[in-house]
Amino acid sequence: MRTTRLLPLAALALVAGQAAEAQLAPADAVPHTARGGSEAAKAAVERLAAEQGVETRTARGLTGPASLKGVKRVEITTHDPGEDVLPGVGGHLFRSSYVDVEPGGLVAVHPHADRPGFLQVVSGTIMLHKSDAASHEMRPGDFTAATDQLAHWWENRGDETVRIWVVDLCDAEHARGCAPGMTDGATPVGSDDGATLSESPEGEPPSVGRTAAIDLMGEFPDAVHDGVGDRVLRLRRVEIAPGGAVPAHPQPERPNYFRIAEGELRLHTPEGTRMLEQGSIVLERGTSERAFDNPGDAAVVLHAVDIVDPEG
Repeated sequence: MRTTRLLPLAALALVAGQAAEAQLAPADAVPHTARGGSEAAKAAVERLAAEQGVETRTARGLTGPASLKGVKRVEITTHDPGEDVLPGVGGHLFRSSYVDVEPGGLVAVHPHADRPGFLQVVSGTIMLHKSDAASHEMRPGDFTAATDQLAHWWENRGDETVRIWVVDLCDAEHARGCAPGMTDGATPVGSDDGATLSESPEGEPPSVGRTAAIDLMGEFPDAVHDGVGDRVLRLRRVEIAPGGAVPAHPQPERPNYFRIAEGELRLHTPEGTRMLEQGSIVLERGTSERAFDNPGDAAVVLHAVDIVDPEG
């Protein structure tokens, strides 16, 4: 069995290139003081107020619904990264969850103050209005970033429930659905016992792209600079070809959520091997090793969000 180690999953985005790294960055880098939403956003909120009597409010210059309608957060999973990963950001948890928006549903206008994250449409089609003057329809597979600089609101104009996957750093005391501990909805992988695999699958390494990053120091300005200031919340797309593999690696100090968007993935841990189906959400953390490979005849696509030092 080959013993040479390839890049671990959390580090693979470093080879994706600067162009991929900046894909979502330009819009999110513009100060919110220069923004007020698009004409489409203004027309939409005026229509809702006139036709449905929806009350409005303004955040970051963007006017939108003041309250939720037909929205439910489901399958919440949280992980406490600990002071080793996020010193200076006490009380914040790394969270992965789904948000379901029913037909006619509205997500109230809000910024992600003290709660940076990435959001992906999993199923259905939904209108996103943002304070950066960009209003557009989001379809399955589309991502958007959420930061303190931006405000946004959503409306489901269709006839089917829309599911959105959200991964964020949430305030355990103040954010809705942010509670310590793991609950249903994710597969936790790894621990702090340092266990190693006796064998690691061989195969071509994954390809990585569609990468974006949120500077955590910009989101938590009061944080300890030598801690969170060295890290970003990072998004990337990982594709594992048939016969491809991610060799054995631990995930210390860089917890990672990923969702299997396409295909099935085989997971190897010191405790054994199992298959992960399309739609599975996995939390990687800890010092124990784990490995993945694609035994099928079609590519496996993962969408992953992690907390990482981009220079590490």
